[in-house]
Amino acid sequence: MLIYIDWELCEQNPGKTQKIEGRFLLDLRSKINDLEKRLNEKTLKLEKIEKNFNEMEEGFRKTTTALAQKEEELRKLKNQIEANNLTIEDLEKDSNAKMFLIEGLKKRNILLENKVENSKRLNNILDKLNEVM
Repeated sequence: MLIYIDWELCEQNPGKTQKIEGRFLLDLRSKINDLEKRLNEKTLKLEKIEKNFNEMEEGFRKTTTALAQKEEELRKLKNQIEANNLTIEDLEKDSNAKMFLIEGLKKRNILLENKVENSKRLNNILDKLNEVM
């Protein structure tokens, strides 16, 4: 009865039988069961890691898509701000021109008021002259 497995003999002549004590076979079965159990655990762990990776990858894709959308929104907002700034500049120029026009009209109004006042004085003087004559 053999105490161990002659692996070389197995490799050379796979069909040849060997006598092996039951305790060695039980030990071998125990080791195989332990390895299968560890392989199963590693497989489950790998599947869990793969699932987490896939979830993270999907999250990354969503984040990348959201980032691209936000960048596009930001680009549009920057363009809108530039357009608004140009509009503001135009409105400020228009406002300044109107303020200049208003100042001119105020001065003209003052001149006209003075002419009206002078005209009233002249009319009063003429009325007095007409009364005296």
